[in-house]
Amino acid sequence: MWNGRIVYIASHKCLDILPNELRASIDVVETDERNPDVLSNVLEDFVSAMVVVVLNRSAVRTARHLGMKTFFVDSLSWMWDEIPSEYLSANTYYYYDIFGIQERLSNLENVRPVSPILGVLPNRQMTPHNLLIHIGGFSNPFAEDNEGYLYLLADLISKIDSKYSVTVAGGKSSVDLLTKISGVRKIEFIAAERDVFLKKLAQAERFVTTPGSTAVFEAFAIGTPTVFLPPTNLSQWKQLRLLSMRNAAPLQMAWEKYTDVPNNLDLLSEKEALNVFARLPETILNTPTVNKMHTDFLTLISVSADFSDQNALISKTLDGASVIISDILKVVVPSKG
Repeated sequence: MWNGRIVYIASHKCLDILPNELRASIDVVETDERNPDVLSNVLEDFVSAMVVVVLNRSAVRTARHLGMKTFFVDSLSWMWDEIPSEYLSANTYYYYDIFGIQERLSNLENVRPVSPILGVLPNRQMTPHNLLIHIGGFSNPFAEDNEGYLYLLADLISKIDSKYSVTVAGGKSSVDLLTKISGVRKIEFIAAERDVFLKKLAQAERFVTTPGSTAVFEAFAIGTPTVFLPPTNLSQWKQLRLLSMRNAAPLQMAWEKYTDVPNNLDLLSEKEALNVFARLPETILNTPTVNKMHTDFLTLISVSADFSDQNALISKTLDGASVIISDILKVVVPSKG
């Protein structure tokens, strides 16, 4: 609704989910937003821009080098043993105030806590025997998609009773592969725009998902019972443990239950850990262990559990986007009087 110019700079994976009506009202620059040389050339065309960066170290470093006022949004602040210095170099560093990390950052002047960014959510309208299976955070800028995980997931999905209506949602590349390798069972596959996904989420009797952030918090806020597939990366692995500590993951499939997980996983970087997570499905698929996963997966989607702590974790929060937008507008719109 603001009459200024808004430019969205992103690679094709980040553009796939951009709603058409929003795309029509802003300027879009498709480029490698993690290449500092390419990004520098793009940003130099916007002399007086306010730059909003979401979890991109190269981008915040480049914007600050060019002297641009920069806002950094960190949805994984709880994951870092030490907040990366590039993140904190932003004029304002916003972090998701969840999982109790505020005490670690209270002595820094340019930091500001915000609630998870959820936006406008639909009311819950549950349809019995309706399952929404979600592969969140699967496409990663540090590695190719983990195809072994998708083959394992397709095997698990094939065991679901025919009484269930099943929708599988995720990024285009992962959904395309799952569509190709899935068997004869009738499944709806969607690489959906956000409003379509949220409608499906509000209708689902149960939400079966990888333990990421945005979709999980949206499900908690809507009140859709959420159960967890094995994580596909380090941040998901750490978040699943934090959710478990808060009784917000009563039903889950953790890798440790099925195969050995390196003891030093906590010490690895996200990029290093991706090789570990790529190997885990391969150690299980086509072995007797997969039968245990079949049993646990069917339990995951059908057994009763207390999900009340999920909604409690998120129920008192407001949408953090409104705080960030307000701060940006204070800078770009001169005050009157």
